[in-house]
Amino acid sequence: MIDNGKDIEENSIEGMWDEQKNIFKDKSVVKVSYVPDSISGALHRREAIRELQRFLIDVNRNLSPNPIIIYGKMGTGKTLVSRLVLNDLKMVADKKGKKVTVIEIKCDELSTENAILGRLNNALMFELLGKSKVTIGNSKTRNNLYFNHYFNELDGILIIFLDEISGIKDPNLINNLTRTISTKNGQPPCLVMTTNDIFFKETLDGKTKSVLAENEIIFNPYDAEQLSDILKARAKLAFYPDVLTEMVIPLCSAFAAQEHGDARKAIELLCKSGEIAEEKGKSIVEEEDVRDANERLELDRLSSIVRTLPTQSKLTLYAALLLIEKSATRKANCTTSEIYNVYRQIAHYIDVDILTQRRVTDLISELDMLGIINSIVVSKGRYGRTKTVVIHGPLHQMKIVLLEDYRLKQLLDFKTSVFHKMFE
Repeated sequence: MIDNGKDIEENSIEGMWDEQKNIFKDKSVVKVSYVPDSISGALHRREAIRELQRFLIDVNRNLSPNPIIIYGKMGTGKTLVSRLVLNDLKMVADKKGKKVTVIEIKCDELSTENAILGRLNNALMFELLGKSKVTIGNSKTRNNLYFNHYFNELDGILIIFLDEISGIKDPNLINNLTRTISTKNGQPPCLVMTTNDIFFKETLDGKTKSVLAENEIIFNPYDAEQLSDILKARAKLAFYPDVLTEMVIPLCSAFAAQEHGDARKAIELLCKSGEIAEEKGKSIVEEEDVRDANERLELDRLSSIVRTLPTQSKLTLYAALLLIEKSATRKANCTTSEIYNVYRQIAHYIDVDILTQRRVTDLISELDMLGIINSIVVSKGRYGRTKTVVIHGPLHQMKIVLLEDYRLKQLLDFKTSVFHKMFE
């Protein structure tokens, strides 16, 4: 390959650096991380936006709003709307001469109260001094002292946006923060919290529940028509004209609507469809590209979940895989009793503690909730009831992912004849 008279190494990325692409005009718009320039970019969330604005408007009186909890499944726009409304609030406050500081913390990335306090202190230090600490200390007492010090130095109202608050191990952090009062203005910080756990408040103690008042907003899932509107708005900015064929957006919307109205899934699917069309060297995105993208994303999702399963869950799933693989010519499912019998043998084979049948049944229920398998209770009349298990996704790929685990690698030599009597 020659470029301006110079040789390019065959395996170098330089060869594709300047390739002309005819699909994406601005690919960043169909990335999940994209945030529109204004609130008007958050489609079909006008009522929730107005409600959040009403809860926050007390800042115009130099008062800290009461804590706010925003509920909704993943992909319903909780984080996007919160960011847009808080950005708008800060911009308007600056224009009106009111001091408002907004700090965002993703709780699912930090998990502990101390880690969140450390991140919060770093943000406050930067706000006050224009610099942050290189490392965050491990002392909870010290982090609490730092927070009190920085908070009392801060002018105006502090709003702390705790995204995915249910990701922290000690949610009573809420109580500690909301009961901290600034010596400058006599106001506590305002907490804006998002969560996909509708029972989140039940995890809190009585004192913490009492400070949350009634400022709650629920984000319902998008329907297919709403998802279509969102994708059309993104597609107009992200793709060149006439690149998407007629069925691309409706199909992306339909697939995402099946996944509880997840806008992230819809956007990710649209982006992946364009990438697949580019891989194929096409100048348009077609229905077949969407279907290919959906299969690839589903496989990636399943693989990611399977990789992070605990060892005992992996063994339970592997036992079910072996059963269905062995009995493929006879049936596409297996019972929990059959799974347990095989589980015991493979656990013994790799020298892992053998759980009780009740515990393995619980693990099967957890795999069901994750969407990896589907377990159905079947009545056998006077013989009682049992659960039959069906596995979602490509069995071969799932098996490959499971065998990546160093402990399960030993099962490569496991002979299915060990349990051949079950199929006689």
